[in-house]
Amino acid sequence: MSPTVKVTAARRWLIVMSLSVTAANLLFFIMAPSLGYPMEYPENVRIMQLLMPVVLGYLGAMTSFLFQAPRNVRIDPQALPFLDLLVKGPVIIFTVATTAAIVAFGYSNRRFAPSGTTRMTLDTLSITITACLALLTVTTNAVVSYLFNASGDGDVEGAAAAGAAAAGGDP
Repeated sequence: MSPTVKVTAARRWLIVMSLSVTAANLLFFIMAPSLGYPMEYPENVRIMQLLMPVVLGYLGAMTSFLFQAPRNVRIDPQALPFLDLLVKGPVIIFTVATTAAIVAFGYSNRRFAPSGTTRMTLDTLSITITACLALLTVTTNAVVSYLFNASGDGDVEGAAAAGAAAAGGDP
């Protein structure tokens, strides 16, 4: 796969996942209290306040990309195989870990939980989601910033050609 195709695929994947995470969080936390999830309306808004700014920030950066003069992205050909891992890995870990926290909160606070069951508090859920957001932010901010041209003024194809030329081969 050419470097340009990989960068375009990474951009598309980040956009789709950011929109999906935004939609899932909005729908779940808006509807959860009325559907019997053990969370009341001020509590659901508290959790949304943690999640939404980060994901919406990514969407904002991605949206501004559409209206900027295009700049090319320089990725060292030796680093290209790691692009998928750094783009997808943190988002997948965030999604799985956040889902696990939400399920654990709901299960431990279910209506008919046996007496003596340790219940996850809203504070513990908030701390867990914040930790998940920290992982997502520390990795994905750099990737989004670079792939969506907040920085980066090189050329993906040029980088591949330069790397191949240095190695004595064709890109």
